[in-house]
Amino acid sequence: DLQKIAESYLCTGANFEALPRDAYQTLSVGIPYSEIEAAKHIVLFIDPYEQYPLIVRRLLSAKKKGAKITSVWWKDLPIADENIRPADVSKLQLTKDSLVIADFHPLSDIEQVKNVLSLAKNAGAKITFLKPFVNSTGAYLLSKDAKQKSLAQLVEDINKGTIKTLFCLESDPSELIPAEILGKLTNLIIQTGQANAATAKASVIIAHEPLYRKKGTIVNNEGRVQALGGAGTSGLDALGAIAGTKFEFNTLHESVKKALSISAVDEFTIPKYDRPAYGAIQASSKPIEAKTALVSVYNPFMWYGLPDDNDFVEVNLNMVKALKLLKGGYIKIKSNGSSLEKRFKVSPVQDNVLLTGKKLGIEKGSLTPIEISR
Repeated sequence: DLQKIAESYLCTGANFEALPRDAYQTLSVGIPYSEIEAAKHIVLFIDPYEQYPLIVRRLLSAKKKGAKITSVWWKDLPIADENIRPADVSKLQLTKDSLVIADFHPLSDIEQVKNVLSLAKNAGAKITFLKPFVNSTGAYLLSKDAKQKSLAQLVEDINKGTIKTLFCLESDPSELIPAEILGKLTNLIIQTGQANAATAKASVIIAHEPLYRKKGTIVNNEGRVQALGGAGTSGLDALGAIAGTKFEFNTLHESVKKALSISAVDEFTIPKYDRPAYGAIQASSKPIEAKTALVSVYNPFMWYGLPDDNDFVEVNLNMVKALKLLKGGYIKIKSNGSSLEKRFKVSPVQDNVLLTGKKLGIEKGSLTPIEISR
């Protein structure tokens, strides 16, 4: 239904247009979690504890069965048998028995995505991408043939005035688009079942029932199609009013099932999705050029106005000693003409890296050059 409204400009957030089309299905649908539990060697390009905690029990099950777990991350992970820093990924040894777990979301570094696809391809290893939002897989599958624009293109078009009105369905643009860019819009329309940081700045708010009260289905990362369990259709009715038509739930639901090649909604069955082999991918590694960097870890947990106790950065003990930081004190961070102070937590983090799972407002990507002091 949203595609019918946004035929000329649809953005699902994730930057598919920068990636080879034959890799779309691999990015869109994850492998069955039973394959994670059965893997002999698992390589993590994520922090499962902070980003995808539900996957941790699968990893623990695999480890109990004898799997070796390697982490390619900015800090040591307790679950890993081997910890490798991202800049040292050349030390990673993959085989056909390896399973690579990465993630894919609106702020993913596309060169990093290409790199992990290429690593898996060259070794003949399995790869799966986790997603931070409840129906990302469903959205990607149903919009795979649409003419999508990337988030970067959307930001550019708003900035130069090509786009004056932005319609956001169940999404918070303030998490993805800088405030100074959003401020250039003539109209910001948000349709949502839950207030977020951007609703206060919206020109129009279309409120409907929250997710758990909706009638419909979601597709989880494995590709399982699950009924939401609610009975509400006010969100669908609102979309129909915007489009100047009436969307019939049953008709649309049948079209969704047809697009997913299923005849019935069954959460216990994983449909057989085509996962074509993708070709060789040209990727260029982007080593850290800055002496000190702020690394933003995209976190799916958005607290929507609730107190957030994650307002700190993680640093290692060497940095604490070098800056003579005081317990309970703050660390000063400067970047992009901005300066702020944050509390800190001592963690086994890479030297010269500050790790954050919270948007601080100075990030220009997943890795931001910074200056620090006490």
